Amino acid sequence: MSIKESLLRAKTWISRCLREHVSCQIPLLPPLPKRIIEVEGNEVRLTETSGQYGRYIALSHCWGDSRSPCFTTTVTIEGNMRGIAWTSLPSTFRDAILVCRELGIRYLWIDSICIIQDSEADWEEESGKMAAIYHNSYLTICATAAQNDDDGLWTNAPKIVPRKIVVQRLFRNFEVYIRPEEELDIVHLYGYGNVIVWPKMMALSPLMARGWTFQERLMSPRLLHFSHGELLWQCRELKSCECSFDAKKDGSSSYMDHGWDRELFVEMVSSKSCRSIATTWRNIVKQYSGLSLSFQKDMLPALSGLAKICLQMRPGDRYLAGLWEQSLIDDLAWNPCYNLPTKPRPEVFRAPSWSWASVTESVMFGESSDEIHARVVRASTILAGLDPTGEVRSGSIVLLAPFELATIAQVNSPFFSIRVRGANRDIQGAKADTTTDVEDGSISQGNSVLCLCLKTMPDRCRDEFVLILVAVDGRPKLYRRVGHMRIKRNVADSWFKQEIEIEIV
Repeated sequence: MSIKESLLRAKTWISRCLREHVSCQIPLLPPLPKRIIEVEGNEVRLTETSGQYGRYIALSHCWGDSRSPCFTTTVTIEGNMRGIAWTSLPSTFRDAILVCRELGIRYLWIDSICIIQDSEADWEEESGKMAAIYHNSYLTICATAAQNDDDGLWTNAPKIVPRKIVVQRLFRNFEVYIRPEEELDIVHLYGYGNVIVWPKMMALSPLMARGWTFQERLMSPRLLHFSHGELLWQCRELKSCECSFDAKKDGSSSYMDHGWDRELFVEMVSSKSCRSIATTWRNIVKQYSGLSLSFQKDMLPALSGLAKICLQMRPGDRYLAGLWEQSLIDDLAWNPCYNLPTKPRPEVFRAPSWSWASVTESVMFGESSDEIHARVVRASTILAGLDPTGEVRSGSIVLLAPFELATIAQVNSPFFSIRVRGANRDIQGAKADTTTDVEDGSISQGNSVLCLCLKTMPDRCRDEFVLILVAVDGRPKLYRRVGHMRIKRNVADSWFKQEIEIEIV
């Protein structure tokens, strides 16, 4: 299928979305970003806007190792505003410009051209607006199959091609197109629901594994994925691909049911209760936390747009390094997915130990509980910049909660057992949050730890969720989180008979 034929189908998707989909609508002429690329005619140039309105397309892409001379810096900005040479543009940018022209859209937003890359002040200001930029876009072009900016939208990598089967009937034959079953691997993990694993698909869709592009996908009203072998379409009311395309029918593609998760954003903005909003946020974190980032410090900034939207939905609440003050106890009850940490803590500080953002694992949460044992005395973070949902320099929480002092009895990384004072046997099942805390000796045989009981899990086991803390520099009542465990109710009843007020940093 030719490029023009594919884009004709894209035009049909766009037209139908604009005409029929109420939830996909944004202002017909939204405000333009501070800087935008004009691509009308034969010229390409960066321009600064001043309160102008208009339609624009945004590009979601993997930079890879590409560092094009067209990137905007304090040195190149004046030249880019006079005009950007076509030969200086990487293939993905050129293709995106051609798509804009084919769709009749004058403006294109690309982060590496529209944000001054060597200006910390400009980056802090504009990166905080990125989610809104994608949210207000007419369309987001996703370079889904491209490893880097040099690959282009129409990559030459191996394609997943549907197979044709002819079904013979008495009076008529039917042509059916199917995808090979081996392209999708589904793993069922008892106790954790169904986990979809796409080893081949994710390898062919590198954009889907990137942290910064996550909120771009969730917040854009319309997405046009340039994938292997075909275009894929997503808006808030339709998912479709070229192989299932039919302008007269719904065309929703089951091929896109997993791994292309936009429903979380719709769920969050349509939630009617604080509890459901809090639950949706934790589901967003679960999907986001395992994605990769070029710079480890970007963990919170790359989610700040969604956090701002959530903040609007939670009036009076406070955002605390990826957690929320009004649901803090439930938010603290995170653990690495499948309870098997395999990665160290990030090399640079990006969140206090009680935040999921302090680890480099994909994390998960239990359901909200009505049996909360810990109480928040106070909580705070110190921001690294002006963005209240961006980077933090430090953070602490003070909890009043049932506790028990214990000693680490045995370590079999990432698991370890503990023994409390006066007990005649070890309790198994404690787990380290990261490999770092085992390797640096924080979790080692004979070390003292403090077990802090947060809440009763609302599942059928009714276990208690317990934080494992170690003292910081020998300072009294100052601790950091290194692990967690679930303790049976009958054990917990014999343990947690007194409370303590401590600070976790």
